[in-house]
Amino acid sequence: MLEPGEGSRALEELFHDLYDRYFQDVYNFVAYSISRKQDAEDLTQEVFVKAYRGLANFRGDSEMRTWLFAIARNTIRNWIVRKKPLPSTEDEFLWQLPETGDSPEDVLEEKEAMRKLQHALDQIKDTYRTVIVLRGIQGFSVKETADIMGCSETSVKVTHFRALRKLRSMLASDPTFPISLHPLPSKEVGT
Repeated sequence: MLEPGEGSRALEELFHDLYDRYFQDVYNFVAYSISRKQDAEDLTQEVFVKAYRGLANFRGDSEMRTWLFAIARNTIRNWIVRKKPLPSTEDEFLWQLPETGDSPEDVLEEKEAMRKLQHALDQIKDTYRTVIVLRGIQGFSVKETADIMGCSETSVKVTHFRALRKLRSMLASDPTFPISLHPLPSKEVGT
């Protein structure tokens, strides 16, 4: 928490640093969670507005990144309650792919793999999707994921294991899915 007298200038600088450092990660988390581009953009903006408003009250009980992702998680939950998400279209997720210098065939294969991954993520439970995105894609530790999700570390480990098993079984049923593009850990589920 900032001390009295540090002023709004320090808060604004801190917010700009937070935004610059974590915008893309928060955006990706939101996009993986709901998969519709326009909604992901709107919710990401809402997350940062909430973070800005709450920044002066940040106590430092957790890392700022963990705090920000907890805001994102709660914002997504509230959005789901307010508005049932529409099914994503096939191309909704493809805008998230980074530009690469690969051949057109490689880019097409990667886009197809990401489409299949997003489709599989859309089909699993919200808690499974959240833990997969936080642990497997965003790279949060078990403790950080537990803090964001508001549950125990054991619960995160169990949920992560079950989510990976479910996702792998869904993707394994598709012989065209290129396992090498799979962004999730293949072993050591509970770490």
